[in-house]
Amino acid sequence: MKELWRDVIGYEGEYMVSNKGRVMSLKDPNKPKILKTFMNRKGYIRINLLKNGKMKQVFVHRLVAEAFIGEICNGMTVNHIDGNKANNNVSNLEIVTQSENALHSCYVLGNGIRPVYMLDKDTFEVLREFPSIILASKEMRIDDGAIYKVCSNQRNFAGGYSWVFKDEYNAETIKKKKEKLKTKFQSSKKRVCKIDPKTMKVLAVYDGIREAERINGISTIKHCVSGRVKTAGGYVWKYAQ
Repeated sequence: MKELWRDVIGYEGEYMVSNKGRVMSLKDPNKPKILKTFMNRKGYIRINLLKNGKMKQVFVHRLVAEAFIGEICNGMTVNHIDGNKANNNVSNLEIVTQSENALHSCYVLGNGIRPVYMLDKDTFEVLREFPSIILASKEMRIDDGAIYKVCSNQRNFAGGYSWVFKDEYNAETIKKKKEKLKTKFQSSKKRVCKIDPKTMKVLAVYDGIREAERINGISTIKHCVSGRVKTAGGYVWKYAQ
């Protein structure tokens, strides 16, 4: 495949990314420079980009997808087709929903056939063992993508239970699940402000995300306070100081 280069979205004229996953700096127009990348703990390739004096770490696979495939809308993610997170060739990338990404890992990459434990959501004690996520999903009538997300620590529960891959069931894994649940509980108790996006005036204050979502009938407030989206239901939402 011939290597093609395009501007990095949001950094036009400063950086370019290729369809093979390489990133070039144009800071010195006379000497374009291929930048070094690094791998994070989860195996994804990241890179540091500088703009307006501020350094930002970004995922290379997202740069490639945005430049050669298209916009990554809210709720969408970039999937590595062959499961190799370091292979950022555009032919190995696709923009999918979170659920499609989970199902791809489950069925295509084989994570769905790994034995899993169903755990009590409060004590995290093993209640049952299943030969695979697929069989657990069929017997318990719980979405397989949801079970996979719990096993991969992307969510807390599925069908009222916690889940973990059998070969990952250990004290450290359970500790991480408990800490994540504790953090979520604490954040749900923080007071939340409803803010007019034009005037930035506080319109109301609620005793937590759940209360704000229930009263306003908006289910995406949690995404706004976490910074994933700018507004929810036409308002800005922030934790009270």
